[in-house]
Amino acid sequence: MAGIIKNNVLNEYLLTEISPLTPAEFKEISKKNGWRFDWTVEFTHLQRQVFKVTVTKHPTIIQGIISLELKPDHVYIHLIESAPFNIGRNKLYSGVALTLVGYARQLSQKHGGGGCVQFIAEPELVNHYIKNWVAGPLGKLLMVLPAATA
Repeated sequence: MAGIIKNNVLNEYLLTEISPLTPAEFKEISKKNGWRFDWTVEFTHLQRQVFKVTVTKHPTIIQGIISLELKPDHVYIHLIESAPFNIGRNKLYSGVALTLVGYARQLSQKHGGGGCVQFIAEPELVNHYIKNWVAGPLGKLLMVLPAATA
């Protein structure tokens, strides 16, 4: 799946590629390199799939990562993270997380979930997800991006 993210420095949009994250890439995505989560843990859960997003011009630089699980009627996102240089006011690229969520929606569509995606929100981001992602609350922190309607 290809997506598009924006380079905020050059003010240009670039094509992305989403592909499986490999154990060989763990050195790049360590906490000592500024990543928030320990992504090696996601590989211990056999039902989870871990994907990275890269810019096609620079395929070795990971822009973000997602861990998800295919459920019978939706895709569940366990973790999602943008690269440290894609967070905050001075982020290099915008749209990384949305590109990864778009991929999760496509997988849901492909596997019979109609595009439905669920995830647990961080409390301070609930309103952001409702406003910007059009997510709906299913509980205090459980959020849903509903199936696409015709």
